[in-house]
Amino acid sequence: MRVAPEPTRTPAAASSELRAAIRRDVPGDAREYARWASRKLAEAVRIIDDTERRQRRAVWDLLCGGQAVAARTMAEAMGAPLPAAARVAVVACGDADPDAIADLLDRGDPPAWVVRSPGDAASLVALLPAVGASVSGIRPGAPSPGGTDPALPGVVRELTRRHPRTRIGVSPVVDMTRAAVGYAQARHALSAAGLAPEGYARFCAWLDPELLMARQAAAWADGVLSPLARHEARRRSDPDGADLLDTLDVWLATRRGAGERLGIHRNTLSGRLRLVERLAGRDLARVDDRAELSLALRVHALVRHGASDAFGAVDPAGRDRPLGSAGGRNDASRTAVPGDEPHRLPLGLPALQEWAHAGLRPLAGGIGGPDARTLRVWLDHDARLAAAASALSLSVPGARKRLVRIGGVLGLDLLHAANAEADLWLAFRVADRRLSTVLADEENRRAS
Repeated sequence: MRVAPEPTRTPAAASSELRAAIRRDVPGDAREYARWASRKLAEAVRIIDDTERRQRRAVWDLLCGGQAVAARTMAEAMGAPLPAAARVAVVACGDADPDAIADLLDRGDPPAWVVRSPGDAASLVALLPAVGASVSGIRPGAPSPGGTDPALPGVVRELTRRHPRTRIGVSPVVDMTRAAVGYAQARHALSAAGLAPEGYARFCAWLDPELLMARQAAAWADGVLSPLARHEARRRSDPDGADLLDTLDVWLATRRGAGERLGIHRNTLSGRLRLVERLAGRDLARVDDRAELSLALRVHALVRHGASDAFGAVDPAGRDRPLGSAGGRNDASRTAVPGDEPHRLPLGLPALQEWAHAGLRPLAGGIGGPDARTLRVWLDHDARLAAAASALSLSVPGARKRLVRIGGVLGLDLLHAANAEADLWLAFRVADRRLSTVLADEENRRAS
C-alpha cells in the first residue's frame, strides 16, 4: 500500500485514506484482499489507541494515589513523559467531540498530557505544563474565577472560543506529587466555570478552607462530631454513629436527593436527621449549624485520610483515629492559634484570615458594601431565598438574580453548590473577627 497511516491519525481517518488508495490503485481482483487489510489496519490502530488510553489512565491513577515516581517511570516508558510541574485542568466537553478537544490540547505549546476523566467519558483531565512558572498550592489572592487571567495557558481560552459550550476548571501550578490536590481544585473550579461567561475558571482562594486549617481545627471537629460518632444502635434496624455521619454528610451535599442516594425512605431520612439534631444539639434549619457541621465533616475527612493542608501536613497521629478517642479535644500537641481555644474553630489562623480577605475582596464596597449586605441578609435568614427577598424588599426572582450575580463575582454557585453557604458563612465570621480585633487595637492605642 502507498498509504502508511501516521501513529497520530485516528482509526477512522487511517481506514478512510486507505480505502481511497485501494479504489485508486489496486486491481479489481485484489480489492477484496485490500479491503480486508484496511479493516485489519483500522482494528490495529483502535487497539493501539485503546492501549494508550488504558496506560494513561493507569499513570493518572498512580499520580492520584501519591505514587509520583512510579507514574513518571511508566509515562516515560510509554514515550509520553509527565511534566515536572503543571496546572491540572478538568474539561467538560459539552456537545463537542472529546477526541477533538484532546487533539487541540495536544497541539498546545507546550502540548498537554491528556487522560479521560475518571467515571465520565465526556470529560477530560489535562496536565498543562508550566513553563517558567512557580509551583504553588493554594495562593490567597488568586484571580477570581471568570476574570481575565494572563497566567492561564492560551490553549484554555482558545478551546472555549472554538467550543463555546465547553467548560474548564483549572488548578494553580502544582508538582506531580500534588496532582490529586490539583485535580480536586480543578473540579471545584469547574463548578464555578458554569457561571463564568468565558467558560473557564481558575481555582481561587475561596475553595476548600479545610485545607488551610486541618491541623488546627481537628480538635474542634472532633468535639462537634463526637456525639454523633459515639451513638450506638439499640436495634439492628436503627442507625449507628457511622450511619448518622454518612446521612448528615450526604444530606448536607444533596438535600432533596439524599434519601435516594442513601437508599432509604424519606421518612427514615427525616427520623435520622431529627436524631442528628438531638444528639448534636443543632438545628439543621439554621445556616450557622449547617455550616459548622459541614466544615467539621470536611476537616475530619482530611484528618482521617492523613491529607496535607496548604501550609503543612496533618499530624500523622490523627490518621484513622476514631472520633472522641484520646488526642481529640484537648490534644496539646496540635498547633495553637492565639486567642482560640483548642476546641474552638480557629478563626484567628493567619492563613484563614488571608483566605477570607481574598475571597470577599471582589465584592462591591468590600465587607461593608451593598453586595456584602445582601449576602449577610441571605445568611441571617438561613439561606432561604423567599425570606431574604422579603427582608431586602425584592421579589424572589429579583433576589435570585442578585445572588447569581454576586456568586459570579465570587466564583461561587450560592444557590446550588453544596459548600457555598458554609464557606461564605465562615468567611464572614473570620472577616468580622479580624475587623473587631483591628478596632479593639485602635481603641487601645487611643486610650493609651
